[in-house]
Amino acid sequence: MNFIFSRTVTFYRETTQLAAGNVGYGGHKRATEVLTIGPVPASIQCPSVGNTRTADGKLPDDTAGPVRWNIYLPPRAAANGAILTRDIAVDDLGCRYQVTAAYWNPLGFKIQTTRLEA
Repeated sequence: MNFIFSRTVTFYRETTQLAAGNVGYGGHKRATEVLTIGPVPASIQCPSVGNTRTADGKLPDDTAGPVRWNIYLPPRAAANGAILTRDIAVDDLGCRYQVTAAYWNPLGFKIQTTRLEA
């Protein structure tokens, strides 16, 4: 770690669910996540906040959103193609992020994410 990559991030991926017929809940469960990479040094930045959420049920004190987070990794932290859309990143503070796009170049990864809350 150094002053640019002062945080750490670990990446998880949900295992493939093979089921047919009448099955129960098929959504994401933490218990089915497997470690793919990490912990690796990272820089986590919040470059922008979207416009205020709009919907029929919007309340006056709703926060602006959605908030997008960028996670930057140094070039040797992960190989090209190692991080995929829908992977889950967990930082050193325990915050969870879902990968929406991951771009690798010779300077390292730029990973666009949405922070998961609940």
